[in-house]
Amino acid sequence: MPIAHADEAIKITVANAKYGDPQSQFKLGMAFLSKDSALEYNSVRAVYWLEEAALRGHIGAQINLGGFYYDGVIVFKSYETSFKWYKLAAEKGEPIAQLYLSELYNEGKGTDKDRTTAYAWLLTAEKNIKLKQVNRLKISKERLEKELLEAQKEQAEIISKKFIRINKKKL
Repeated sequence: MPIAHADEAIKITVANAKYGDPQSQFKLGMAFLSKDSALEYNSVRAVYWLEEAALRGHIGAQINLGGFYYDGVIVFKSYETSFKWYKLAAEKGEPIAQLYLSELYNEGKGTDKDRTTAYAWLLTAEKNIKLKQVNRLKISKERLEKELLEAQKEQAEIISKKFIRINKKKL
């Protein structure tokens, strides 16, 4: 793309982001993190725009922020904040977020440790998952199945069905 067109595209994206368009906010946030972008790397601006997009319901922004806060990448590590962003995306039916949320519940990071809820989110993710995430899901599921009592597994099934019903209503 010629420089004049790239500059114009950036101006349009910035204008739309300021107007409140979550997709433009997400693109702008990611552009501030990209070495291939016409914008200069700026993690503070990136997080600002990603949070704006995430607050407006952008699932990609929520998942990226969940990961950034979990790993302490470009932000201070905060399991509580990671949990918040993953939970928002998980509640919208995003299987990657559901898988990570399950792990947070299982490990008690950012929330109280709750293996039944961890298993419920894992079951929910299993219904929505794509092939490339299957191995991680299987490992987590096997580990939790060994640790849970039958009553906890049954309760998790009920909770998972509720999560799935809620997700279907939102779609």
